[in-house]
This record gives sequence, structure tokens and C-alpha cells, in this order.
Amino acid sequence: MLGDPDVEMTTTPHRIMRTAEFMNTVGTIKAKPADWRDLWFPEIHDREGS
Repeated sequence: MLGDPDVEMTTTPHRIMRTAEFMNTVGTIKAKPADWRDLWFPEIHDREGS
């Protein structure tokens, strides 16, 4: 994965809500988070994540 040019490694989460929606749909998590900030540390809440 680290060598894949299509994978971007950053300290800001991107497209995490898409993953959370899928996990909710298949039953891995019971409740879908309202926002990506519900899943991440407060120190990065000011960033442009998704």
C-alpha cells in the first residue's frame, strides 16, 4: 500500500465517512457517526477532513 501511487498517506483523514457508512450498512458498527470528527482526536478537528 505504501508504494501504491493511488494511496495518499496524510495525518488528515479523508473519505472516512464513506468507510463508516459502509461499516454501518453491513452491520460492523451499529450507529453511523454524524461527522468524521466523531472518530478522530480533537487536535485535528480544524482540518479539512471528510
